[in-house]
Amino acid sequence: LAVALVAVAGDRAGAQDVAVAPPESATGSQSGAPIVSIADALATRDSGDTVRVAGRLAADPHRYTPRSLYVSLQQGGHGLWLFARRRFPDARAGDSVVATGVVQNYRGTTELVLGGLRVVPGERRVPEPANAPADAATPVAEREGRLLRVRGVAGEQGVSEGGRWLRLHPLAPGERARAALHGADSITIWVPASHVAAPPIEHVRAGDVLDVVGIGGVYQDNPGDPPVAQLLPREPAD
Repeated sequence: LAVALVAVAGDRAGAQDVAVAPPESATGSQSGAPIVSIADALATRDSGDTVRVAGRLAADPHRYTPRSLYVSLQQGGHGLWLFARRRFPDARAGDSVVATGVVQNYRGTTELVLGGLRVVPGERRVPEPANAPADAATPVAEREGRLLRVRGVAGEQGVSEGGRWLRLHPLAPGERARAALHGADSITIWVPASHVAAPPIEHVRAGDVLDVVGIGGVYQDNPGDPPVAQLLPREPAD
């Protein structure tokens, strides 16, 4: 996370090529189902169907919570959160992997609950973030699970039971930027209390112009609540 003074460049793709290895070198159970795109995997949400997807890990899988796996898989401009209640010590940021599991919704977040994760041998390449606006108008599904770079004006911040949050408002020139601090149009920078390399967002001041990299998230406390667009930085450098 960095204070910035210049405008954002145009969008750029963050996709990386994915190598696929034979299925027998698995960590955890693997299905014999064919590998599908993230878009096709998302279409199975809450169906109970087992799917296999391939891509690159956008962060170390235990960065947000040390005792479980919680990380995003990037594939061709799409992203999907992965979750497992155990550790996968061989996986690292930038690894090409094949993930098997069931897609479900948990408090607004669409995630693949892992049955198995296989690391494909090869060079680690962390995907590049794509530029995205700091607004609430962009559909959350377009940002969820993707590694993004967002530039905006810091607003209100605080602490909840689960972690620390900071509102990031769309960047506008002059007084419009200051006025935006009191508006509802924003994305929430979210740093879980369990984060093992938490960015020090408590030092950010209202009105600072920020350039933030992180993974797009969604939070919905209750089914009838509006979803909250989030951005989860991976480390202080974000």
